Amino acid sequence: MAREKKTKLGVWVVLGLLFFSLVGFGTTNLSGRTNTLATVGEKEVTLNQYAL
Repeated sequence: MAREKKTKLGVWVVLGLLFFSLVGFGTTNLSGRTNTLATVGEKEVTLNQYAL
């Protein structure tokens, strides 16, 4: 009985760590808006410039 509780606790700990790591990975760019496509030297190439 005690071993089963430890196993369930271990599973929840692993799932919690996975959840928080994925949340941390996803917070780098929540807006989803990117204006710059590339940087060549000092000059930035925007998406509008590339589309033209």
